[in-house]
Amino acid sequence: MGFDDFKKLHSHTRVQIAQGDLVKKRPIAQVWLEHPLRRTFDSIVFLPNQPTPPGTYNTWRGFACSATQGNWSLMQAHIRDVICSGDTLAAEYLMNWMAFAVQHPEKAAEVAVVLQGNRGTGKGKYANAMTALFGPHATTVSQPSHLTGHFNGHLKDCTFLFVDEGMWAGDKAGENVLKALITEPVIQMEKKFQDPTPIKNRLHIMIASNSEWVVPAGAHERRYFVLHVSDVQMQDKAYFAALDRQMYELGGLEAMLHDLLRRDLSTFDIRAVPRTAALDQQVINSLDAMHTWWLDHLGSTVPDWQYQCRRTLVEACAHKCSTPSQRSMETKLGNFLKKVLPGGLKKVSHTPPGRGKAIECYEFPTQALCRQAFQNLLGIQHDPWA
Repeated sequence: MGFDDFKKLHSHTRVQIAQGDLVKKRPIAQVWLEHPLRRTFDSIVFLPNQPTPPGTYNTWRGFACSATQGNWSLMQAHIRDVICSGDTLAAEYLMNWMAFAVQHPEKAAEVAVVLQGNRGTGKGKYANAMTALFGPHATTVSQPSHLTGHFNGHLKDCTFLFVDEGMWAGDKAGENVLKALITEPVIQMEKKFQDPTPIKNRLHIMIASNSEWVVPAGAHERRYFVLHVSDVQMQDKAYFAALDRQMYELGGLEAMLHDLLRRDLSTFDIRAVPRTAALDQQVINSLDAMHTWWLDHLGSTVPDWQYQCRRTLVEACAHKCSTPSQRSMETKLGNFLKKVLPGGLKKVSHTPPGRGKAIECYEFPTQALCRQAFQNLLGIQHDPWA
């Protein structure tokens, strides 16, 4: 806001000012601008948990509540038994991630927490508690344009970002933007009618969705900590009412902040993300058509796995990939199989049992070896064919 806009905003308010024996009414904005004790700053900064340099105005307001020892056991149980589905290793990591967020609001987390599950399971209850902690420095978005669009001025003073059904994993244009918001040390902030400005990335991002495919997870993915939220308390009104009462009426939120601020993170590496089955599923959901075809083929029953007819494979892959040209598909499939098969691709002529004529085949290693090679390529640990 410029000086003229400031004066216009307060033009309806006047104050009495003594000038000698006279008392005059003057616009309050002009009086404040001319006052010798007016607070003046050279610049505006956003420095969470950091000293404010002289002459600067720090927009960091702190947390929305005080840190007070107390009881938040219901939320702790909700995190362990519902959000993490009873996985103690995942719960330990998540608690440490939360502690990192409150102990280091000045740093980007570099790992986004992803909550995937049905409606009414308590994803929002948990995320909203984190949002409540950060108060004015938390932002909730529910539209893709607010997350990966051009105009993101709402992220300027944000340290906790909750994405509530606010993205589509298949958005290729937004994929790189999301990756940057998670891991890049500096991001571009752009307001309408203003040039983009680089700002330090301080985001701790949590994503919740009811969809099966939530995030664009690639091979050996390390940006996402994905959890499948349990249905055990789904739509249980009494359960969630008790949780709300403890957190917002009986000091649970303050107790959560107290404990997270004091949690020991000396041995915690936030990038050492537990490999969950839910993350592996997101990697599988993100595969392109050819990788998906190969995944399905690896799970199929083939009479003679070692020798497979080239023409049959090309036709099946072309159908899956919606490619009309058999010739171009044969080249693509050959190059693809060279990458995914252990030991490379072998083309042979083979006479199947009961047939007198040889056919052109690909010679594969055992199905077990092919499966393991594909798992290694994707970096997934859980058996997708089980």
